[in-house]
Amino acid sequence: MTKDELKLYRWQKQYIELLKDEIKTLNRKLTSVKSQKINDMPKSQSGKDVADAIIKLMGDIDDRKNKIRNAEQKMRDVEDFIDGVAVIPHRLIMRYRYVEGLKWEEIGAQMTYSERQIRRIHDKIMKDVR
Repeated sequence: MTKDELKLYRWQKQYIELLKDEIKTLNRKLTSVKSQKINDMPKSQSGKDVADAIIKLMGDIDDRKNKIRNAEQKMRDVEDFIDGVAVIPHRLIMRYRYVEGLKWEEIGAQMTYSERQIRRIHDKIMKDVR
């Protein structure tokens, strides 16, 4: 796993929240469109338009749900990678950095290591992965 893939963990979290908000908005629209259909709209072209709108909204919701599943899988991949780091303090460094989003100096303070030592350990972990 690359540093760039690890860094995406936090972005995936934000992306999932955005997609969940979009799903809520789409569900509100879907409810609104369904209520139009229930209100005995004429069965002419507008009835077909409503049905098409419902189908499109449901497809958009499914699309967002698939994107959430993909993002969650990428997050699990990062977590699995970090959990695979054998030495517990090294695993903590990776978790603090990529899952919690701490800065190097914050990790050092948390673990009572110098920032330089934290970076050295991190670089060794990444080198061993290659």
